Amino acid sequence: MTKGRSTDWKERIDIVLYCLSQNRNYQATSEKYQVSYQQVYQWLRSIKLAVKMLYKMVEGSMKLSGLERRMLS
Repeated sequence: MTKGRSTDWKERIDIVLYCLSQNRNYQATSEKYQVSYQQVYQWLRSIKLAVKMLYKMVEGSMKLSGLERRMLS
């Protein structure tokens, strides 16, 4: 089991993208980047949740009228 190490947010995004490109192979990703399996899983889960929330925000803003959109920008 790989012990966790400090990473910045840019590296976490790179790790998550790699994991997704490997069909969510958390074990291989954790070994390649020398971080724990749990960290990879949690980062992917967090980013997935953030993307869903952003999608809902964008989808909701599209339903606003032109005046409402101008007021928010």
